[in-house]
Amino acid sequence: RIAGFKEEFENQLSSEIAVKSQVHGSYPPSSSGDVSSDENSDKSTDVVNDGSSLKIDDNYFVQSHPCPSLADAQSEFIEILQKNSDISVVFSTNTNTTLAVCQEIEKLLSDSPRSDKEKDIKLSKDQLNNLVVIGFNAEESETAFIKSGILDGTVMQNPYNMGYIAVRYAKKILEDENVPDSLDTGVTFIDNNNINDNYIDMLLYHDINAISSGAGYDNADESDESENAE
Repeated sequence: RIAGFKEEFENQLSSEIAVKSQVHGSYPPSSSGDVSSDENSDKSTDVVNDGSSLKIDDNYFVQSHPCPSLADAQSEFIEILQKNSDISVVFSTNTNTTLAVCQEIEKLLSDSPRSDKEKDIKLSKDQLNNLVVIGFNAEESETAFIKSGILDGTVMQNPYNMGYIAVRYAKKILEDENVPDSLDTGVTFIDNNNINDNYIDMLLYHDINAISSGAGYDNADESDESENAE
């Protein structure tokens, strides 16, 4: 899923800003895929954006190994935190990694006993609180972390569009009609600003009855909930 992510980010950033800056990297990922390396730790690269191209120093782009399970993702995130004490942004590309990151941050911010590996994490609680965390998908456990403030936002797919368009195009193919080679079915960014919107509820619950019953709204304000349900 993250193939081409860095390049696309660079392209979008290039279209928005024009800057000249000097990037000093200290935690470059190695060619073997390790989350960090001491090689080239003093590397300094001038990055110039002329409005058409901008490149982010690889020293500031840390990519983890694939994480097939929640436990693997948590272990990987602990390793990243150990080796990157100045990390400021985390983007998780599936539900497991999103939950692992949020659960680990929640634990580190609490007074729970730390494991030996967690004791090696040098980030302060202020750094952890200021860490920007972006997830992927919108399971109920993920949206709960948005409401608690640990997850800043998540990228939600549109399963209805996926199913509808897939069936529609399958029918077209059977009828010998032309269809696109690929099609973006769309995503929605969810954060604390829109998580209680009707449209977001429809994406989350896929059932208008969930809206009319008030499901998905914050019960802290019952008057707003009733008004929105109406």
